[in-house]
This record gives sequence, structure tokens and C-alpha cells, in this order.
Amino acid sequence: MQSVRLSATLSPMSDQRDYIGQVVRVTLDFIDERGYGPEVRAKVSPETARILAKPPWPFAWVPAGVMDELETIVASVGGKQACVDLGLTAGRKVGGTMMEPVIRMAMSFFGSTPAILFSHLDRFYSIATRGWHFEYEPLTDNSGIIDARTESAGVPEAILDVMRGNFLYVFEICGTDGEIDPPLVVRHDPAGAYLRFTARWH
Repeated sequence: MQSVRLSATLSPMSDQRDYIGQVVRVTLDFIDERGYGPEVRAKVSPETARILAKPPWPFAWVPAGVMDELETIVASVGGKQACVDLGLTAGRKVGGTMMEPVIRMAMSFFGSTPAILFSHLDRFYSIATRGWHFEYEPLTDNSGIIDARTESAGVPEAILDVMRGNFLYVFEICGTDGEIDPPLVVRHDPAGAYLRFTARWH
């Protein structure tokens, strides 16, 4: 199959990563449900401890450092799979509520395949997080490459697995089985990251 590049229109790269408050709230719920709460609370910085004590308003923007710290501690406590599970849980609880109208609208206009949703990740992600930009390149009718880029400092290693979990939610909403490989890390340094994920489905 000839490769045809599908991508959402990219906005200019931002050097600021932020998360909407609902993402933080979902993460805190996940930490407590997994029984990680005492260990996480013992490790967080004073600033993040204040967030844990008084979670942000669901629609307030929160600097990415809070989530970076929480994801890193989840990885240290529960391992890589816990981060994948966190990403999938966030997809279900944020994508299935705040993003659902946009996702459903895209599916009604363009179709309900994973390729369609992966090609619109910039639109979906911008509802809940800022500073990441995505492109999708199909390889076959049932596989493709997701490029994820940011020019923001301090991207944690744990986000590689959290993002994999986010993408797995696409298969659920499309009602299909699929896999997301661990990413090829094209670049990951103090100034940002460029990750390439391979997605395939049946």
C-alpha cells in the first residue's frame, strides 16, 4: 500500500506543557485505587503535596511539572505497566467525558477507524493538555506511525508508557483490538522530545 500522510493541522510549537485539572484528578484517583497513595505522598515535593491535598478545579490549567512528578513516582512504585494502565484510565475517564463530543463528531464525519482518530490527535489532546503535537502516517490499512513532539523541558521517561496507554483508548472507542509498541525515541533531552509509536489493529 502506498503511504499517504494524514495529519491534523499543526499549530506552532509551544514550549509550555500544561494539563487540565481533570487529568490531575484522574491521576490522584488512580494512585489511591492502586494503593500507591501512602508511598506517593511520602515522595512528592511540597508543591505537589499541596495539589494532592486540594485537587485543582477540573477545567483549570496546571503546570506539567505536577503530572511529570506524579507519573515518575507511579513508575517507581508500580513499574512501566502501571504507567500504561494510568494512560488508559485517563483515556477512558477524560476521553470518555470531556473529549467524547469532539471524538464522536470526528467519527460521524470521517469514520470510526483508529486511523481516523490517530490522524486527529492534535485536536483531541489539546482539550486536556498543551505543548504536545502529533502526526499520523499510515503504513497499511491496519497500522501506522504516530509521531509525538514537544519542545518543552523536563519530559519524564514515564510519559512514554502513559502515552501508550492513552493511545490504547482509541482501539476501545473504535471497538477493535490493537497494540501500541513502545516508542522509538528519536529525541529525548532537556529541551524536549520526539517519539514515534507504531500502532496496529485487527
